[in-house]
Amino acid sequence: MTWGLREGLGSQNVRSLLQATNGDLWVATDTPNRLWLLREEQIHDLKMPNGVRSIRAMAEGIDGTIWAGTSGGQVLRVAGSVVVNEAGAQQGLPYSVRCLHTTPDGSLWIGYAGWGVGRWHNGHYARIDAAQGLYDDYIWQMLSDGQGGLWLTGNHGLFQVRLEELVNVAEGRSEHLRSITYGRNEGLPAMQPVCDNSPAACRGQNGQLWFATRNGLLVVQRDKIRDNPRPPPVLLSDVKVDDRPVALLDSQFPLRAPGKSKLTDLRAPGVALQLPPRHSKIEFAFTALSFSSPGNVHFRHRLKGFDTEWVEAGPQRSARYPHLPGGRYEFEVTACNESGVWSQTGFHLPFVVEPVFWQRWWFRALLLVTFTAAVVAVVRYVSFRRLRLQMRLLEQQAVLDKERARIAKDLHDDLGASMTQMTLLLELAVQHRHEPDAVIDRVQDGLQAAREAIKSLDAAVWAVNPANNTLPELIAYIGQFGMEFLQQAKVRCDLDLPDHPPERPVSAELRHNLFLIVKEALNNVVRHAHASEVRLRIVVTDAALNVLVADNGRGIERMPDDALADGLRNMRQRAEQLNAQFQLDSTPGAGTRIAVQYPWPPGN
Repeated sequence: MTWGLREGLGSQNVRSLLQATNGDLWVATDTPNRLWLLREEQIHDLKMPNGVRSIRAMAEGIDGTIWAGTSGGQVLRVAGSVVVNEAGAQQGLPYSVRCLHTTPDGSLWIGYAGWGVGRWHNGHYARIDAAQGLYDDYIWQMLSDGQGGLWLTGNHGLFQVRLEELVNVAEGRSEHLRSITYGRNEGLPAMQPVCDNSPAACRGQNGQLWFATRNGLLVVQRDKIRDNPRPPPVLLSDVKVDDRPVALLDSQFPLRAPGKSKLTDLRAPGVALQLPPRHSKIEFAFTALSFSSPGNVHFRHRLKGFDTEWVEAGPQRSARYPHLPGGRYEFEVTACNESGVWSQTGFHLPFVVEPVFWQRWWFRALLLVTFTAAVVAVVRYVSFRRLRLQMRLLEQQAVLDKERARIAKDLHDDLGASMTQMTLLLELAVQHRHEPDAVIDRVQDGLQAAREAIKSLDAAVWAVNPANNTLPELIAYIGQFGMEFLQQAKVRCDLDLPDHPPERPVSAELRHNLFLIVKEALNNVVRHAHASEVRLRIVVTDAALNVLVADNGRGIERMPDDALADGLRNMRQRAEQLNAQFQLDSTPGAGTRIAVQYPWPPGN
């Protein structure tokens, strides 16, 4: 019987047919793109989703679900009398679906034109392509052989994969699968599978697999394909460093070229290579002897000291590594035959990459010693610097304490004595209040004591004022004091001071002690020398500061009295505190000369 337009079939352009297990016949047509159901000699038209393109393949699931795939990459599912779009099974670019296949585990396998194989299982979608080891990304036909193998045809011909390996890759338990190809090496001529209509492949009751091709019918008799239990022997054919051969298999063969006969023989027992440290890449070429199906020999390799796991190379027969640091390595390669039987021993090549000088033990030891010495030096420098800082702080604190003690002593000796004297004079004035002349004398003496106290206080304030810590300020203050002091004593003063002294910093100790030496010297002149003229001279050189006080008085004729002796002793002690030279020259009747030479400290 024939079904066509007259019997209700909407188009005569039939693209795909599917006979269901319940006897239904599903028909997919072009122009229009429709899906029809032939049941009990009645044709039923199923409602299609919008935007659906031509149906190219159909399959029935283990639960009776009818699936369809379109040239627009859509996966459709029949739900009652309605066709729904299974959106979860459509991911990525809209590659055309060319075949569908279901397996007993409930999986729907989808063959794409250029996008490999997809799997839709329990609401999860996964895709496998050539990057995971699939022989071809163009899948036209797909059949299970009932023995755990899935047979596929594509642009490159017929190949087989294990369903278990496909599932493992799809579920993430493995990253690579092995494809077994059948081409010229296995006695098959070049062929082009049929991909415009489906079904174009089927499995017979006797287990034979039938594939339609443009050159004829391809039959696979699975029961006559025997597994090969012998793994192929693996050989390393050559080793190259920066594209230059350094080792070769059977390099000593008599027919080798003279240049290659000098290379290391990879077949020699106990061979071990010494590779140079400066290189950009190392390449290993290997092969395996198989006369039954050489194209289906797959390899995996590992470089001990670099790789942590085996690298699945598939049919590729070379391995390339970038620059390797100095050290010991071992390259291992093993292979499997078309039946998936792996060789247990494979090929092992130990080799050494010579280290550059900075990778050698003596350089590392030297570097460690240098680093340790540098750390010790830095720690020592930081510790000493911190110690010097603490010492400097302690010295500054000591100088500050010393200066405070000196200020307290000066205030006690000079200002305190003046205040005590002034108090006694005022008390005497009160006691002689009935004697006007005596009161006036005491008050005048008290005023003189107050003036002395003010001068002492002014000198103390000047000595501690940081603004006066320069040499010009010191010279100016000493000169002004000497002029005023001698003018009050009615003694002529000859000042010889530098016009432009250098802006050299001076310490408070120097200012204080030098000023008191000059003050004591002038006080001795006024009290003891009976001089009419005093010369005050200050000379500044790069080496020292020189101060001279000379008078034309009576000089020192005999052992001086206690007051004069104490004054001279104080001047000498103050000069010693400054590490300065103190010199006293006196001639009876010819005056006295006092000189102080203060050498500048180093670095000042």
